[in-house]
Parts: sequence; structure tokens; C-alpha cells
Amino acid sequence: MGTLAFHSDTPFNVVRIAILCAPQGTTDFMVDSINVPTVAGASYAVATSASPSDGGSTAGGGAYSNGSQVTVVATAKPGYAFVNWTEGGTVMSSSASYSFTASADRTLGANFSPRLAVTESAPDAIALSWPAPSAGFILQQNSACAPTGWVNVTATVNVVGGQNRVTVSPTVGNRFFRLFHP
Repeated sequence: MGTLAFHSDTPFNVVRIAILCAPQGTTDFMVDSINVPTVAGASYAVATSASPSDGGSTAGGGAYSNGSQVTVVATAKPGYAFVNWTEGGTVMSSSASYSFTASADRTLGANFSPRLAVTESAPDAIALSWPAPSAGFILQQNSACAPTGWVNVTATVNVVGGQNRVTVSPTVGNRFFRLFHP
């Protein structure tokens, strides 16, 4: 019966013990209640980025001590909306303010989407606009607010004052519009 002490910069829960000079007949070892604290001075890097970069900004990245509370914040620029925080393609939070405990290096992306603005441009026409450039987004329409039946708007997209702009006329019947990113 004895005690071994371990220290590590990162947590672990598996230990392999190699006995170089084991007494004859000793082949079994019991390892129980492994608790390996991380070194008190360990720190972790938290990196944040905005996607697209002109969609907004992030705050809260930096170096944090093990176990400390981290809060990262995403702020959308005008014409954009915050969507979510992701890490390695996995959604971590849908809140613009995301808190967690520092226990490893993290690389977080704040994702933003352009907002579609609708204004009346003539007695029987509307103007749809969104920030330019908005790479990969397609303007679509539907006669019903439904998950299916969306078609691409074929009207010409003009850039006016840093905004993509499409004029739709006439505005007869119901029409729903969205920006779609395939």
C-alpha cells in the first residue's frame, strides 16, 4: 500500500505504472481514485474571430488561468445579426455573450448573418437591401411563409451606398423574402 503523487499541466484520468523491479509473483496492481490536479500556474489561450469579418466584432479572447471564468462577447455591426458561437464546426452557444470555465485552449468563431431590409421605393414597388459584400448569400422569395417552395429572385442586384439592392415590382399578393446561405 502506498501513495504516488502526480502533477500535470493538463487533466488526465489514466495512469500506467511500470514496475522495473517487481517482487517475484507480483503481477496485479490496483489504481483507485485518481485525482490529478493541474498545476496552479497553468494558463490557456482563448482566441476569438468574427465570420464574416465585416459582420461584427468579438471581445474576451486572451490568456486565462486554469479554472477561471471566461466570457466572450460578440457584437453585430449595423445590417448584421449575431447567429452563434462555434468551435471546430460545433455550435457552442446561440447567445452573443458566452461564458465557460478555462480548462483548455479554445478557438471560438462568432458567426454573423446579413439582415434583409425592406423599404417602399415606389407606389407599387419595394426595395430589398443587405450589406455588400455578403458572399454566398442568395435572395429568395416564397408566396407562403413555409419551409419549402423558396425560389431565387432573378432581379438584378445593384450595389448602392455599400448595400446590395433589389427592386421588386409589382407587389401583388403575398411575398416572403429571405437571404439564404447554401
